[in-house]
Amino acid sequence: MANTASRGQLRIDGVPVGKEIKGFQYRYGKSKSIILIAATDAPLLPFQLKKIAKRAALGLAQTGATSNTGSGDIILAFSTGNKIPRGFSTSFLEIRSVNDFWITPLYKATVEATQEAIINALTSAHTITGRDGNTAFGLPLDQVKKIMKKYQRFGENHLG
Repeated sequence: MANTASRGQLRIDGVPVGKEIKGFQYRYGKSKSIILIAATDAPLLPFQLKKIAKRAALGLAQTGATSNTGSGDIILAFSTGNKIPRGFSTSFLEIRSVNDFWITPLYKATVEATQEAIINALTSAHTITGRDGNTAFGLPLDQVKKIMKKYQRFGENHLG
């Protein structure tokens, strides 16, 4: 779910896309929320997963969202890297974990994957009108492409 921030806050690859989009009338409404889930098969301990969740928040911030008062943002991180057998009969378990001194690449991947997931959700959405005429506007992708090109972020190695 990427129901977060206002269009004016949206940034893609550092470009203030939301401020550049034309033809959108902003209506002040209630706070918005987002649910971020970071899943990995890397064997991580609870304190490491807490740090992964914080990196998901950094990815959200890089899209321009600021988590306003009243927003109900939820962030969860979990790992499937350790299997705990059911009905084990010993007092001790062998748990593996990534060495905390080598975890930085996972942090970077979390930030990048979070940004990508949010942008994918936003660019996949279509304009819809719901109850009482409430309208959720999709991003005008033709404008997004022009804006990215204006900021030289469009080409072989960028949006295609």
